Formats: sequence, structure tokens, C-alpha cells
Amino acid sequence: MNPDPSAFIHLLQFADGLFPAGGYAPSFGLETLVQSGRIQTADHVASFLRVHLESSAAPTDAVIALAALAHDLPTCLRLDRTLEALKIAAESREASRQMGRQTLRILRDLSPDPFITRFVAEAESQAAPCHQPVVFGIASAALKWPPEETASAFLYATSALKHSNR
Repeated sequence: MNPDPSAFIHLLQFADGLFPAGGYAPSFGLETLVQSGRIQTADHVASFLRVHLESSAAPTDAVIALAALAHDLPTCLRLDRTLEALKIAAESREASRQMGRQTLRILRDLSPDPFITRFVAEAESQAAPCHQPVVFGIASAALKWPPEETASAFLYATSALKHSNR
């Protein structure tokens, strides 16, 4: 664990479903499957979440969040554009951007890190789509969260958002 308890507290705040980053993200089909009766039990929900985490959130979004730890502007911009291309569903793409921009606004007020100021300028000029995994990684670097805890918290936040929609 990070020796700085305030860094860990900030990580928990960012991963909390009540964090004001627009956590009403789409359920990635969970709502539709529940309404159609295809998901009826807690085991069905667990299976849905496992598939989402193993096939999408972990190998894509969490890896990109960790890669953004580089705290390198060209790398973060490239990662952001990569997510823009990978999120082919408009709803998913827009939700990720909206949550990323809201997280970045909060992060800008929370940390004086000059890298954040540079990324904010890129976002304001529309050079950065500002996807949530990239901003979460930038926050992780600025607030000195350990990589393993960053990935775990990101994946928890992803699955908790899906589950809290129910």
C-alpha cells in the first residue's frame, strides 16, 4: 500500500460510484438483458460482469489507464485517440468522454500537477477526447497511486457502476 494515506483516500474517492464524474454510464446491455428476462438472477449478473471485465474493461480500459501512468503527453493523447477508435458504440464513447471530462475538471481543482494543466489545455482545444480511463491514469500518476491499486480500483468502479444501475 502507498505510504501516503491521503493518496489512498483520493483513490477510493475516484473509484466510488458516488464520485461526481457522471457515473450513470451505460450498462453495456445489462439493462436490456434484465428487461428482456435473459438476466434474472445474481449469478446471471455475476456472469455478465465477469464477461464485461474479462473481455473489455480489463484488457482495454484498465490497461490504458495503467499506460497513462507514463505521464507523457504524446502517449496520453495517443491512448485517448485509441479509445476513441475502439469505442464503436456512440453511447459508450460519449459516456466515457463525459465521465473523463468531469473527472478532469475535478482533478484540475484537486492537484496542481503541471501535466494536468497541459492535458486540460489539450482537452479544451478538442485535441484530446478525454476518455475516462486516460484521465483515471493521469490522476493515478499525479496523485501517486500504485499501479496495482489503480487497476483494481478502476475495475471495481467499472463493475460497481454497472451493478448500481440496477
